[in-house]
Amino acid sequence: MTQFTTSQQAAITHDGHDVLVSASAGSGKTTVLVERIIQKILKQHADITRMLIVTFTRAATAEMRTKIQTALKKALNERRHELSGEDRRHLANQIAMVNAAKISTLDAFSLQIVQTYYYVIDLDPGFRLLTDETERYMLQERVWDDLREQLYASDEAPAFEQLTANFSGDRDDSGLQDLMFELIRQAGATTDPKAYLEGLATPYAPEKWEATFSQQIWPRVKGQLLQIATSLTQASALANQLPNPIWYQQIQADLAPLQTLLETNAPTYDTVRSVLISHEFAAWSRISKGLDDADKDTKNAAKDLRDAAKKTWQNKLAPTFALAAEQIGDLLREAQPLVATLANVALKFEDALTAEKAARHVQDYSDIAHNALRILQQKDPQTGAPIADNYRASFDEVMVDEYQDISPLQEALLAAVSTTTPGDRFMVGDVKQSIYGFRLADPQLFIHKYQTFQDAPTDPAAPERIILAENFRSTKNVLAFTNLIFSQIMDPEVGDLSYDNAAALKYGALDYGDAHPAVKVLLYSKATSDENSSDASELPGDADDNEPVDIATGQTQLVLAEIQRLINDPDAQLWDRQAQEYR
Repeated sequence: MTQFTTSQQAAITHDGHDVLVSASAGSGKTTVLVERIIQKILKQHADITRMLIVTFTRAATAEMRTKIQTALKKALNERRHELSGEDRRHLANQIAMVNAAKISTLDAFSLQIVQTYYYVIDLDPGFRLLTDETERYMLQERVWDDLREQLYASDEAPAFEQLTANFSGDRDDSGLQDLMFELIRQAGATTDPKAYLEGLATPYAPEKWEATFSQQIWPRVKGQLLQIATSLTQASALANQLPNPIWYQQIQADLAPLQTLLETNAPTYDTVRSVLISHEFAAWSRISKGLDDADKDTKNAAKDLRDAAKKTWQNKLAPTFALAAEQIGDLLREAQPLVATLANVALKFEDALTAEKAARHVQDYSDIAHNALRILQQKDPQTGAPIADNYRASFDEVMVDEYQDISPLQEALLAAVSTTTPGDRFMVGDVKQSIYGFRLADPQLFIHKYQTFQDAPTDPAAPERIILAENFRSTKNVLAFTNLIFSQIMDPEVGDLSYDNAAALKYGALDYGDAHPAVKVLLYSKATSDENSSDASELPGDADDNEPVDIATGQTQLVLAEIQRLINDPDAQLWDRQAQEYR
């Protein structure tokens, strides 16, 4: 029988309010989610058909359904003699109902809502789901071509020609087309695409520049400055060990204006600009008199850290502050009308695309999700009851796996079918594993709850945060190295979350014994491949093929090469966790 940790047991049993489980990699989150469902069925006589269980892929959905059914069958077989007749009948009934349970992706759940209540929004129920990406792209292209020709022939032609020239090259206007398609995609992940597009030009108002800088730009710049400050502080500590103070003084001269800037509350654009473009890094002193070999190594290490900070400062940050605030204001006055035209064209394109889809009786997944949300905001004309209330009454709990990959639109859908007083949502995720940025996931939704939910709240209805920090997958050394990396790149300024003791990975496996080999880091970069370095030449593949590979392929080849090396190494050993021995 699985022995659960205290935090895992809390995640399995705590209910009656919203629960956010921050589950680190290898912490057994899927096992916990399945066990929570099983325990509710066994101990509370819960009905699995009254649970909404949301995953992100069809494969994960099938796996979840299989695991639940397998666990229920195992429970029935192992506890048959200790269960009452009523309990056995309930358990057997739940096993039979697993295939009918609402365990699905959010896309599938949205589709079910639309197929059930299509009449509420006057949608043709005979629509076809547009799932082929090539077909979807060709449809967009056809609609865009038609709209573009209309705009060229209209009174809006001059403004449209200027827009095209601004975003496209000399040969064609594909640049504007690509931008338009991306805008529609971005808008589709919001709860109100039209409002999103209508608001595109607002941040370009000159009078809003300082607010835009303070709220959107400064936090990112500050993150980079903090990294520079860290490098300089480390360099300063090394230089302070040297017998001659000159290098320490040089680094302190670089660090001082930076520290003053970082201590300033909400600095203006010009304040930041003044520091970044006016500071000059003094030439590194070449003095070597009085330094032994160890001192020289320390001096060189300090120089390397300072050089890295200097490079980021001078090559990445300072150039972005080349213009004064007044010059930026002038540019904004020129740009705002252009962005307003862009927004206007995007709205026309959105309307034309919607009309064409209706004419062709097709809907893509974004359309389905938006229609589902529209439906949930309506009343059923047959009963007069809010449709969202019907769904809320149908579910005793809403469970969401991989919550860190939720988009604002998906969050609105989940909120519409969940209760709030008290909450009935159980959300599992790990912001460090957010991988669906390309699908416009918003990890801030997870982070907001992580920061506002309480650990062990005294109010039984208050939302609760539970952290599963124990990792049962990896060795101590792997976890220590992972913690080292994340502790330096994740904080509220640079990763949106403090990588504190609560967030750090804890060693939880009990079956590794003394098998804790040293961590080996494999680094691959495109530059390495392009320069045909010795590391790149050792990658598997055709030695005659000099075509550079993309980074993902190169990284994969690097890992394969390491696996092959281990296979060919007669002295390499692997710890068998089941047999508890090396093999």
